[in-house]
Amino acid sequence: MTEPPTAMTNTPLRLTIMPRFCDTDLLGHVNNTTLPEWFEQARLPFFELFCDDLAAATRSNFPLVLVHLDLDFRHEIQLGAEVEVRTAVARLGTSSFTVRQEAWQSGVLCVDGQVVLVHFDHVGRQALPLTPTQRARLEAWMTPPDPAATRPATRR
Repeated sequence: MTEPPTAMTNTPLRLTIMPRFCDTDLLGHVNNTTLPEWFEQARLPFFELFCDDLAAATRSNFPLVLVHLDLDFRHEIQLGAEVEVRTAVARLGTSSFTVRQEAWQSGVLCVDGQVVLVHFDHVGRQALPLTPTQRARLEAWMTPPDPAATRPATRR
């Protein structure tokens, strides 16, 4: 397992979830297949940015595709305590953006990961550049810079 990244303490988007009994596995932990669903639910503001009416969304009018999903499971999530999902934009490309997400329970980072979403034209079967409005909104949801990452490394 890789080392966890610096915690996203000033995350612009947060969602609180109470695990349900049906989310658990035989060991009493929240099942690993549940986290992608929770993370997707926490990305709802991104979907709303790209689609005015999610209830009426179809393949032809929902212009986002997920092209990469990466999760690291660091600690068990238990039934009976709320989970906070923290979500922020980590990177903007020409037609894609990377979303970083973390699941925290009782002050412990349990799962972290990222997805890459592409602005996509399903009819033309090609990526679309992000519009200036989309870029501005996504930039507002970017992870604040980690001061430790910009500090020069010290020798010991």
